[in-house]
Amino acid sequence: MAVSSIAIIGSGRVAGALARSFHRAGLRISAVISRNEKTAADLALTVGSISGSEYRIPPGTSIVIIAVPDSAIGHVASGLKTDGDTVVVHTSGSTGIDVFPDGIPGYGVIYPLQTFTEGRELDMKQIHYFTEASSKDVHSLIDEVTRLLGPHIHHIDSESRRVLHLSAVFVSNFVNHMLYAGMSIAGEHDIDRMVFGPLIRETVQKAIEIGPVAAQTGPAIRNDISTIEKHLLMLSFSDDLSNLYRVISDSIIKQGTESYNV
Repeated sequence: MAVSSIAIIGSGRVAGALARSFHRAGLRISAVISRNEKTAADLALTVGSISGSEYRIPPGTSIVIIAVPDSAIGHVASGLKTDGDTVVVHTSGSTGIDVFPDGIPGYGVIYPLQTFTEGRELDMKQIHYFTEASSKDVHSLIDEVTRLLGPHIHHIDSESRRVLHLSAVFVSNFVNHMLYAGMSIAGEHDIDRMVFGPLIRETVQKAIEIGPVAAQTGPAIRNDISTIEKHLLMLSFSDDLSNLYRVISDSIIKQGTESYNV
């Protein structure tokens, strides 16, 4: 069965990125549905579609993509009114495929492994997409529409996707928080965050190319206790930063005795 059109439920960052990418690929967006009527209308205008706040899907829609907060997926899926052949998918990394009610005949997941921020355009073809489906035929349909986004498609079950999402929290969300912590310390001394650009790019690039074990540097991997104690003294103004520094340093030191080549 060919994909003729899709409907998007949600109007946030992920929903917007997917809707615009599908639209650029020439796929018709039959509707953009969200409780936030203004953002739904704005997104619908961008992709040449209609908007609404009721979970009533236009007839003939091939796939409904639910891109809402994880806690709302089950509620949205239970309230859908669709044609009998419409496939329903969600985009969550941490929510299983079993969230869909029995009344939906075909369902699955399209999980894009990426961080989405309002106002930033992404090259969607570089993203890796992880799909799961209720049947082989549904999986073929989901992969067909996902190929419009990009070529990097992987089949993965719900439990493995949860592990992937947990890993992503470490490599993206936690890394970003560490950048915030470091830049905040520098900012207190009027050091421009832009000076860290080359350092950040090289750190990430070599972690990808040679792996984080070989890429690790710094006082903790050298077990340089003198420098670590000086840093902790400098951080005495903040219990949170001191604790964060100590926990991460201890982890690197412990891991260094097991894996790292100093």
